[in-house]
Amino acid sequence: MNGVEVQVPFSGDASRALSLVARELEDLGYEMKKHEDGSLEMSFEGKWFTSDPAKMKHRVVVKPRADQLTFAFGTGLIASHWSDEDRAWAQDRANEVVAAVRAKL
Repeated sequence: MNGVEVQVPFSGDASRALSLVARELEDLGYEMKKHEDGSLEMSFEGKWFTSDPAKMKHRVVVKPRADQLTFAFGTGLIASHWSDEDRAWAQDRANEVVAAVRAKL
């Protein structure tokens, strides 16, 4: 995978949670690409060449799995490399989004 996948513990209505995740990500500057049953795909229109993942052009796919939400962040570029710092950023972003969703449920 050209990116990182992180999980956040979550239990509850997965369909409603994905809708709330979409709203939270839109507030962070993401655009909806697909929202199908059981999956959400959004993109962030940032820069191709930056070391800051918060400003990097990327996409995220969110799926509920058992007792967690999985966030798969990636650029779509074959040669892209996500460092441990990038993984930490992705985990922090996913944690923040899920915390906001929990507050609204």
